[in-house]
Amino acid sequence: MPARDTVSFNTLIGSYANSCCVGDAFGVFKVMVEGRLRPDGWTITALSGACVGLKDLRVAKALHAVAMRALRAAAFQSQQVAIVLVDMYVKCRGLVLARKVFDLAGEKARDVRLWTMMVSGYARSRELEMARALFNEMPEKDLVAWTALIGGFVQFGRSKEALMLFEEMEEAGIEADGVTVVKVLSACIQYCTFDVAKRLHHRVMHNELISTDARLATALVDMYAKHGFIQTAMDVFCGVDDIFKTVELFNAMIGGLAHHNSGEKAIMLFDEMRSLGLHPDKITFTAVLCACSRGALVTQGFEIFNSMVGKYGVEQDIKHYACMADLLARDGRLDDAYRFIQNMPFKANSVVWASLRRECEIHGNMRIGKLAEEELLRFDPSYRPESESLVLSDIFSDGRKQKRSAMVRKVIRLKPKHKRTK
Repeated sequence: MPARDTVSFNTLIGSYANSCCVGDAFGVFKVMVEGRLRPDGWTITALSGACVGLKDLRVAKALHAVAMRALRAAAFQSQQVAIVLVDMYVKCRGLVLARKVFDLAGEKARDVRLWTMMVSGYARSRELEMARALFNEMPEKDLVAWTALIGGFVQFGRSKEALMLFEEMEEAGIEADGVTVVKVLSACIQYCTFDVAKRLHHRVMHNELISTDARLATALVDMYAKHGFIQTAMDVFCGVDDIFKTVELFNAMIGGLAHHNSGEKAIMLFDEMRSLGLHPDKITFTAVLCACSRGALVTQGFEIFNSMVGKYGVEQDIKHYACMADLLARDGRLDDAYRFIQNMPFKANSVVWASLRRECEIHGNMRIGKLAEEELLRFDPSYRPESESLVLSDIFSDGRKQKRSAMVRKVIRLKPKHKRTK
């Protein structure tokens, strides 16, 4: 360029920052300063994106100093710069410095966006009481601020308070959008309350949000599946247009089917997912392999397991191997399951051995069961298999499962007592 001005430098810095080329962004800024061009508010805005990419509080403080020198005292009075600095400090985990900028900002600069950033920053940092106190001081509360606060309480397991906040929001006449509903549904799952969730579902269904909002649909599918309403979960899933379906939505539905022992339907969804051009991830394979295990679909399970690396480029981890060992054990192939565990590229954990031991009791294989129990005792010397056996037998004590329950109790009575070393 025959002539470069602040605008051209800002454009290039912003482009580098948006492309995660942090070093290049600061390199251009250095050339800008050496050319005696004075940074403006847009320069600070562009560089703040690079600081957020670095997640380095020292660099953020240095940029703050640049802003103060370049813009003099007007830096804090500028709404644009105040928002940029607060956002940068919050994302770089410099909440104390963010609060200083917020407190020094003028009344005009301190708009609802700035208030919301601070509330969100406190909420995400687990300082929920401070977030609530600042929220109460807000002269104007919009949906984004309500959602940020509700999301903070949900994130840290305080679902009851999140639901109370949602009730306050509704009483204030603020209507929830898809993002807010997702967070409230998460609170409903945590708190095991279903009434609010159904009311929200009816509302978004009336507004036809579900068909285009995969994130909202995922939350609803997850909620209904966990509450035992698998058909309703499937109805929600099918109501989403194919073009909007995501890997996360498929994962939630396949996981729900696995939990409800619908292995063949889970595999059908897995095939549908691929036909839509969606690439399965580790969670997808864990869900579909779990479905194969619970449905005793040995052949299909091994076909999917063996295709992970070669066909999809997804490396197997301990969860995938645990599913396969459980699949063999549930099918009564306990010797094969034991050999599979022994040959895993990972050291088996207590979950794997406990699963094998339970199936050994069900199928009456004392030899492999004893080996599994010895492995469990290495993890936890205080492990008591007797109590686990009784709980397991109680699980099967209903209707069609009476026969299997009797088998477990018979094994418990015949099982020799083990001497324990002190």
